[in-house]
Amino acid sequence: MHYDLSTTWTIVLLVVLVWELCWKAVALWTAARRKQLGWFVALLTLNTIGILPIIYLILNLPLPDGTKGNHEKTIPII
Repeated sequence: MHYDLSTTWTIVLLVVLVWELCWKAVALWTAARRKQLGWFVALLTLNTIGILPIIYLILNLPLPDGTKGNHEKTIPII
């Protein structure tokens, strides 16, 4: 069986792929630097079109006082 993707769907797929890779890369980098293995594994294995990486990054934003964020308060994944 042969399926033919239109040019529009190919472009949409590429945009979604780039979106996911960018967010995932930043989130994985952050999790690795903070030594958060549970988050790292979850971010690496789950494909959520950037939703999980965005949530992770929001939960781990640096605080105004310059501390590393609230990673002590995050929900452990594993």
